Amino acid sequence: MTRGIHAAGIGSSGKMSLFPELYLTSVLQSIQAAPDLPEHLRDEVRVNWYMTQWCNYSCPYCPVLVFHKRTKSGKPQPHAFDYYPVEKWLELFDTVQASKLHIHLTGGEPFLDRENLRALLRGFAAKPRIHTYISTNGAWDPAYFADVDKSRIFLDIGFHPTQTSLNELVRQVVRIREAGFNIAIVNYVLSPENTDIFDEAFARLSGLGFYVHVSPMFPTGEHISREVRTDREMEIVVRHNTRLDLHYKVIWPEMNKRLCFYPALNYSLGWDGGVQVSCFDGSQNAFEHGFPALPRQAVACPQHSCIGCCEMYRAIVDEPLYSNPLKIFTHRDLAQEVSAYRRDVRSKMTDEEVRREVRDLQAALATIRKKRSEEIPHVTVNSIKPALPEGQNVIGYVDAPDSKFYVEARSRDRIMLTGWLASAHYGAPLKEIRFRIGDRQIGSVKEFYPRPDVAAHFGRENWLMSGWRTMIYLPALPPGEHGLIVEGVDPLGSTASIPPWPVRISE
Repeated sequence: MTRGIHAAGIGSSGKMSLFPELYLTSVLQSIQAAPDLPEHLRDEVRVNWYMTQWCNYSCPYCPVLVFHKRTKSGKPQPHAFDYYPVEKWLELFDTVQASKLHIHLTGGEPFLDRENLRALLRGFAAKPRIHTYISTNGAWDPAYFADVDKSRIFLDIGFHPTQTSLNELVRQVVRIREAGFNIAIVNYVLSPENTDIFDEAFARLSGLGFYVHVSPMFPTGEHISREVRTDREMEIVVRHNTRLDLHYKVIWPEMNKRLCFYPALNYSLGWDGGVQVSCFDGSQNAFEHGFPALPRQAVACPQHSCIGCCEMYRAIVDEPLYSNPLKIFTHRDLAQEVSAYRRDVRSKMTDEEVRREVRDLQAALATIRKKRSEEIPHVTVNSIKPALPEGQNVIGYVDAPDSKFYVEARSRDRIMLTGWLASAHYGAPLKEIRFRIGDRQIGSVKEFYPRPDVAAHFGRENWLMSGWRTMIYLPALPPGEHGLIVEGVDPLGSTASIPPWPVRISE
C-alpha cells in the first residue's frame, strides 16, 4: 500500500537472471512438507504491477526515486509505456492463466500518463475476468475517464498533507466518487509530518463515508534511519489497526522460513516487463519468456521479514493472530475487516487499555533496538588515535558506490545519498545534517545509524553513530556540475561543512 514498497527485483533490466526452468526450480526447492493451495484458489491470480516512477508529488517519506515524465533525449524512463505500448501490455495480460485476474497498478503515480492509462483501463474493462486496483494520490481529473467502465476498478487514494491541503483532498475524493469510481480506501501514512492534522482528517473523511486506513510509516525517504516512534504516533496506530497489522507493520518479526501462500497467488511485475514470483529474487522478461509458473503449495518465506503489505502476512500458514480463510486479500477486504475490528474491539477499549498496548509495543521495539545494538561489532580503540585534519570542525564523507565520486542525475530527479559525519569536538551523532545547493536547502537528516568502520578507523568510540542516509529531491538545475554542500550542526548549534560533493546534471 503505500505505498511503492515491493519485492526485490522489480524494475530490473528485464533480462533473465535465471533460465525459466532453473528459476522455477529455485522456487520449488523452497517448498517444505507444505499444504497445497486450496482448490478454489487455483484459478485466481494477482499481478502487482509497479508500472512507473513518474510522480507529481514529492513526499518526504516516499521511497520512489522520482523521474518527472519523459526526457528531452527521449531515453526510456522507469515507466511502463516507455517500454511497451498499451496494446502489448494488454496482450501480455491475456497470457496469464487464470479465470479471475487481479491487477494492482502502483508507482509513482499511475494517472500521470492519463492518455495511455485510459486506453489501458478501457482494455481491462473489455475483459470480464480482470479486476483492477490502483494506488494513486488522487490529483487528477476524473472527467477525463468518463467513458471508462469503472465497475471493476477500485482505488486506494493516499492523503499526503505536505503536498495538498485537507480541503483540496476532500473536494477531490468526493469528485472522484461522484464520477463513478469505487474508492476502497483513503490511505493515511502516519509520518512525523502528518501527525498533527490526523484527527481532523480522519473525522472529516470518515464522516463522508470513506474508510480511512492508518498506515504506520515505513522508514524510508528522508526517514530511512528512523527507528523510534512517538507515543502519539503509536496511540493513533493502535486505535485504528488490528493487532495483526501492528505486529507486522510495527514490530516486523523475523520470518524464519515460515510457510506462506502469498507466492502461490501473486506475481510482481516491473515497468520494463521484468516479472517474478512475488517475494522471490530472480526475474525474467515476461514479453520474451512469459510468466513463470507459480508454486501450487505454501512455500518457505525467503525474506528476513515480511515487508509489511496487509495482503502478504494474511497469507502466512498458521498465523496465530489471523484465522480468516485464505483468499486474495484486496483493498475492499481490508476496509471491511479493519472497520469491523474497530467497531468490535477498538471502540470498546478504555484510554488506559490503549496506553498499555502502546507501552507494550514500545517495550518490544526497545528490546529489538537493544538486540541490534548488541550485534554491532565492537570498536577497538587504540591509545594512539589518528590525527584529525587541522581546522575542520566536522569530518565526514559522502559514500562513493563503485568508486563514482559524484552524483549524476537529471534536473528535479530524486537521489539517494549515504555517508558519515562527526564533530571534531563532540563526536556523533550530530544534531542535524543539512544539504544545500547554492543558498537553497534541499534536505536534512536528524536520524543516524551506526558506522563501526568509521569509529574503528579513527579510533573514536563516540563516532559510532556518525552514519547518515537519505533521499533528496533536486531542484530545477541547469545542465552542468553543481556542488552539494553537506553541513553538520553540532549539539550547541554551530555549523560546519565538508568539501562540496559534485552533482552532474545531464538534462
